[in-house]
Amino acid sequence: MPRCTSDLDIWVNVSSSWGIGLVVKKSWSAWHLLPSWDQEDRDIGWAESVALELAVIWLVGQGFADCDVMVRGDNTGVIGAFNKGRLWNASQNATVRRIASCLVPFNISVVPVYVASSENRADPVSRGVLGPQHLRLGSAFELPSELLPFLLMSDNFTDMHVQPHTARSDGVVPRVIPPLPLSELHPSNPQHQISVNSLQPHVLASNHFTSWLTPYGIARMNSESSRYLLEIILCRWLIVAC
Repeated sequence: MPRCTSDLDIWVNVSSSWGIGLVVKKSWSAWHLLPSWDQEDRDIGWAESVALELAVIWLVGQGFADCDVMVRGDNTGVIGAFNKGRLWNASQNATVRRIASCLVPFNISVVPVYVASSENRADPVSRGVLGPQHLRLGSAFELPSELLPFLLMSDNFTDMHVQPHTARSDGVVPRVIPPLPLSELHPSNPQHQISVNSLQPHVLASNHFTSWLTPYGIARMNSESSRYLLEIILCRWLIVAC
């Protein structure tokens, strides 16, 4: 069967502190690594092999067949081991088998290409710096059941701020740091006012130390009242306050 080499501009990367990024041309997709991902024999090498697997699943879902497809990444260990057909442990080898089961029926071969981390377009995405929503990869696919306990697609979590921006003309996703989201539990208080309550009565600022109490202070005074006279406790607190 005739084959052709295709460069679809596919990039993958893994950040152990966040997740997996997949970039195709200027479009992107991301998966968050769940807390249990690095247990047993799973390590960064396993995550890098999974990144390659996700690229293959997307590729097959697009209907490609009878071709050699280039996939760029910065993990030389996975690239070399993939070319040999085996990886370092059982979990990684299971990933290779799943990749082969996707590629063989469609007569596709993956050609891993090394790129430096500083040039990897998927690097920011793997660190949670996501692209604009209109450039999210439109073709969603189901994860293999073996990966469900360890990955969560970016569509499915809401605690990650997505920083909108325009990709540069060369298609590189800018390395911008997303701002911290405003807390919805603590509304802003630009005047820094303190609400008057039973523990913080309205007194002069000079009397805050002696007049304002906290639950901890009340508990401490109650504890000391069983060992000292009230006059000693008040004198001790007033001396500290002064």
